[in-house]
Amino acid sequence: MRYVAAFAVVLLLAACSRQVSGHPAGTPTSSAVRATAPSTMSSPVARRTVSPAPRVVSAWVNRSIRPMGSLVAVHGGFVSYAFDPVHKRFAVVGLRGSDGRVRWRAPASPSDITPGVGLSLAVQGNIVVYQKPGVHPEDGDISVIAADAGTGHPLWTYGAGRLDLRDNVAICGAGRRVCLDIDDGFGGNLAIVLGLHTGKQASLKPLDAQRNVGTELYDQAPQWLARISDSGHPIWSHSIDYLFPGPKVATDYGWDFVRDSARYIGWLGGKTPQHRLTTMRALPVTTAAFSQASGKRLWNRPGLALFCDEVLRVAIQDMVGCEMVGGTVTVNGTHTHYDHFQLMIEGIDPATGKARWRWNAKNADVIFGDKPLVRLSDTQYLITRSHTTYLIDAKSGVRPYAGSLTGWCADRVSVTPSTRLTTYPRAEQSYAVGTMRPCTEAGHHPALPATLPDFAVTKSAGVAAWSQSDGIHAATQRA
Repeated sequence: MRYVAAFAVVLLLAACSRQVSGHPAGTPTSSAVRATAPSTMSSPVARRTVSPAPRVVSAWVNRSIRPMGSLVAVHGGFVSYAFDPVHKRFAVVGLRGSDGRVRWRAPASPSDITPGVGLSLAVQGNIVVYQKPGVHPEDGDISVIAADAGTGHPLWTYGAGRLDLRDNVAICGAGRRVCLDIDDGFGGNLAIVLGLHTGKQASLKPLDAQRNVGTELYDQAPQWLARISDSGHPIWSHSIDYLFPGPKVATDYGWDFVRDSARYIGWLGGKTPQHRLTTMRALPVTTAAFSQASGKRLWNRPGLALFCDEVLRVAIQDMVGCEMVGGTVTVNGTHTHYDHFQLMIEGIDPATGKARWRWNAKNADVIFGDKPLVRLSDTQYLITRSHTTYLIDAKSGVRPYAGSLTGWCADRVSVTPSTRLTTYPRAEQSYAVGTMRPCTEAGHHPALPATLPDFAVTKSAGVAAWSQSDGIHAATQRA
């Protein structure tokens, strides 16, 4: 789970996002546009020929929906949170895989989930669980609804419209339970576990935590992190000062955590200086790893942020991080400018935190410049700097690259609903979700991608679909 606050580590969600205004167009449209993957790949060292890839052919496009979360595959199609740009309300929608038409729609609510976290549906088999607006929507009141993912028909309802949800509904208990993180109305939280098929309450326990920041990982006040099981059982708790020694950091300034079977790895942000001009050796951010079982700190790296950009989210064993070093921070009213920083990109050994390879990308606008960061595969990326294109391989490092390929770039959808929560200032009530769309290293956005990789698309009913800022697109491959 991740959250980027005003600190925004300008680094992490920055400008590889290329938002394109969407114009709802009613029913989906078909297209005969085709894209073909290139048959050659070039590098300064060698040029090799690869077998032609299958053609990617458009199946349908639905621009009547502004997606607000990942598409989830269900029998015969997809489900997703969405936003109605006319009435400025959230909904959950079911789409038919064959043509992209909406087969059902129901009102939805983010409840009291931190706006920067984003929305995600809980789906198990053909059951989808979501939040429905409750008695007082402006206070975050909701009911939890389980529905048939194919028809939207409600299977059960919990909460009578008076729950205040702190985090997205989750499937737990080996796929047999639904876990909720609820405000108890007295300044605390409750961990509630329901039966997936019945909605009956299996357990209810006080949850000693403020908010969820990762899988079973919670922020505790003041300045503590704790691992707490789905049922609310505490496993361990440690101070942030112990887990993240170095610059003062906190979840209030952004976080991002991932885990594998043995450990958590994540970063926390710190507050940037509020003086008019400050020279800094590095941005206030720290990455650390700690044991999943005990919380024991395994290593920490002050100044290092994971992933660098939404597109650089690779598997934990191939992790990539960034440091911005030796620059100035200028504060002018509400605007903060980062100048003259050198950007270091490196592959990280998850066991030690040490760099396996390191590349000086020089001026930090290598990430935030006019050209996007392009994801080609699970571990390879293209980045363009001063008219030179580089291939970033998360396993081996960076080298110049000659050629042009179509891959996937970050896209972003941001919306502001008409119902404002009383728990957040108006300025903090924009909900955003990161998506991906086809692109080239030159910044062009073709109608279709060259490939349909699992990191970018969701597959169901014979098509591969993806969300981008102008709607939902689907394609198939032909020999």
